[in-house]
Order: sequence, then C-alpha cells, then structure tokens
Amino acid sequence: MAALGAGCLVALSLPPFGLWPLALVGVAVLAWLCRGSSVGERAATGFIAGIGQFVIGLAWADKFTFLGYFALVMLQSAMFALACALAPGGGRARVPALAGLLTLAEVLRERCPFGG
Repeated sequence: MAALGAGCLVALSLPPFGLWPLALVGVAVLAWLCRGSSVGERAATGFIAGIGQFVIGLAWADKFTFLGYFALVMLQSAMFALACALAPGGGRARVPALAGLLTLAEVLRERCPFGG
C-alpha cells in the first residue's frame, strides 16, 4: 500500500497538479521501501509504485481506448519495476543508483512506445 502511495505522490508532482515537492517525498518513500529487499521484492514494489503513478499520470489515454490505456499503464509500470529491481537493495550507492535508474527509465519511456 505504501508503494502505491509513493507512486501517487510522484503523479501529483507532475502537471496538471504540479505539486513538485511531492516527487522528492514519493521517490524517498520508494527508496526506503526497497531498502534491504530482494530483487523480486524491489521489482514488485516498483511495479506497484508505477501503477500508482501511471494510473493517474496517463488518465488521458483512456479517451482513446481503455485496453490501450491499461496496456500503456502496465508497460510503463514494468519499466519502473525494472529500474527498482536493478537498483541495489543496500549500501551507500542504493539511493543514487535508484535515482539514476529511474532517470534512465524515464528516458526509455520518452521513446517507447510512441517514439517521443
């Protein structure tokens, strides 16, 4: 449930809401939740956080087709899950690595599936 909330906080930091400080809180909660977790647990946590972010952030896509919206949310959440799974579960590099991997996931999302 906390992972879903973390994703929702990130979604609310983006337009049209624009409450940008919530992104810092949401990612900090996500990093805390991934602390000391196995790769599978980090992936699941990231996927759930992605659901929280993208159900809100991609709500406009349901105007085209609900199935497409659902598929897009699942794809984008999977990218979020991959970033969390690849981040180390502990150590000093955990938080910077997660931030970097989430940034790389954003770069990938910018290009896929619609080519930017």
